[in-house]
Amino acid sequence: MIPFFPEGFLLAAAQMVLGEFWMRRRGVSLRRRISILAWGAYGWLLMALVVFPIPVDCGSPGSNLEWILSRVNLRPFFYGEQPIPRAVAADILGNLLLTLPAGAYLSLSSVSNRWGIAWAGLTLGIGLEGAQLVVSLGLGCAYRSVDINDLLLNAAGVWLGAGLVRLTRR
Repeated sequence: MIPFFPEGFLLAAAQMVLGEFWMRRRGVSLRRRISILAWGAYGWLLMALVVFPIPVDCGSPGSNLEWILSRVNLRPFFYGEQPIPRAVAADILGNLLLTLPAGAYLSLSSVSNRWGIAWAGLTLGIGLEGAQLVVSLGLGCAYRSVDINDLLLNAAGVWLGAGLVRLTRR
């Protein structure tokens, strides 16, 4: 397994330091630099939670294509045959909380219109689940499941974050 710490963390830290150096040389304002670096840190946190740890030995790429695709759930609101257990409830809450900061930040930024936030939520959800699918296909093993419910909950988290900011502004 390739953990996020220390390899991914060192890569993230290097990117942040180089980004800060580059932006400072270009004369980007401190407020803008902080904003961009906060988005970068959040992006790396998402990668740490969604993609890592990455398995090293999964067999040859593509050898388990049927198994990988069998772990893709395209049925919305389907969590198996049994009633929703605590693990599923924790997964629902985790997916909502994962993207809530993105919605809050978007609502505070220039992308504050409803359609922009709606599309951003869907795009982020597709991106997170798509990253898991791409890594699984690239490795040749389904180390993570890809779920339409996660995509919908990630989008809902963005919308909830934006809604909470709008609510507190009133």
